[in-house]
Amino acid sequence: WLARGHLARLAGADDVAIRCYWETIRRNPNYREALHQVSQALIREGAAARAQPFVDRIAGLQRLKEAEAVLFEGVQESTK
Repeated sequence: WLARGHLARLAGADDVAIRCYWETIRRNPNYREALHQVSQALIREGAAARAQPFVDRIAGLQRLKEAEAVLFEGVQESTK
């Protein structure tokens, strides 16, 4: 679905790209590239408000990744 979204975006069919990226996210809600691509496509379509939940999800995943790095770093330090 992600590849189909990319092809649709390259063809200038943002409406199709949005649907394909959405399908990718439906199957894997943590797929950051699909979240980014759908948010950018929605913004290009003039639907910034509809893009915001995807932007928020990306930010939440980034915070989780940073917290995980801190925790994992602490685990590595304690095993030395």
